Amino acid sequence: MAAPLVYADGAVITYNTATGTIAPTTGLQLDGLSLSAAVPETVINTPTISGLHLVTVYIRIVNPASGGASPSSTLGPATVFFTCADCLIPVTLITGMLLQDGTFSATNSDNTTNTCLSGSVVVNALAGDPIAITLGYASSAATTTAECAATLTSAAWNALAIGLRTSGTAVGGASTQESAGATTLTVAYAPTAGNCAVLSFNAGASAGTVTVKDNLGNTLAAGPTSGNLRAFHQYPVPSGVTGYTATWTTARQASLVVEEYSGVTAVDITLAGNTATGSSGTAAITVTPDEVTDTVVCMFGNVSSDTMTGSIGNQRQQTLGSAVTAPITLMDSMPAAAMKYSYHVRAVFIGALPS
Repeated sequence: MAAPLVYADGAVITYNTATGTIAPTTGLQLDGLSLSAAVPETVINTPTISGLHLVTVYIRIVNPASGGASPSSTLGPATVFFTCADCLIPVTLITGMLLQDGTFSATNSDNTTNTCLSGSVVVNALAGDPIAITLGYASSAATTTAECAATLTSAAWNALAIGLRTSGTAVGGASTQESAGATTLTVAYAPTAGNCAVLSFNAGASAGTVTVKDNLGNTLAAGPTSGNLRAFHQYPVPSGVTGYTATWTTARQASLVVEEYSGVTAVDITLAGNTATGSSGTAAITVTPDEVTDTVVCMFGNVSSDTMTGSIGNQRQQTLGSAVTAPITLMDSMPAAAMKYSYHVRAVFIGALPS
């Protein structure tokens, strides 16, 4: 006859007064941190006594899937495998789990850092046959295209894109604009030597020839052009740069923005489809980077007082359009990344059934 359930070393155990034996005093635990693949069938415990075991599962996203317009990921299901001690046949059991919103499901596709699955199941497992588990996983992998978009009211817009081969990220930047009409404009910013500076210039009307130099007199490389919107870059940035000056032929209202990127090893200004124009309320550009791990920098501009606000991608710089008819929004589409998650699984012996 078995005595009531007790706790020892954090596990539920029983003591059999007839034989003087106790069940295992510790549960078996599996842990995985920042995984980006499904967990194949893995043994949690091989029972030495036939009876009831409590299997608990906790899974949580630590990095949601990212990249593109609609990244996605799915946690689960958690599937338990064991041999039933009553019927002596193998059993496959998908565990019902609690989601963060209080509902139950076998999977969770919310794709946020709040996404989790938590649950438990009691199995009547046969001694000598293992209890095992699998954890399902699905995630949008790195995409082959990069997309950025900005919204405005109705003014015609232009868009540009350049690709950066980089293992780094956006560091910071600055912006400035000219409302009176001029032929020169300076943005003060001191990037780190060796990094890459990406600049965009926009004018309220045709400005003629445009050049950009740093404060040391170095002329920046020109990138693609769309309407009055132009791209420039400097890689690698030399030591001592504290700002950039754009000069042009015809006095115009204008904007100039700069964003710095670390870890860059190459710049591609010739991506297919790297310019776009339109007149709808959403400005968008989609290009195929050279590598799925590249960062694509997108620049949007128009020739009205309509400010453009990023809607897809990461907005880095923005000049307002209220007093200047040459606003710019600089964004980027960072490399897409698959979801990563952590899990904890524990199997605890509850007690043997009456013989």
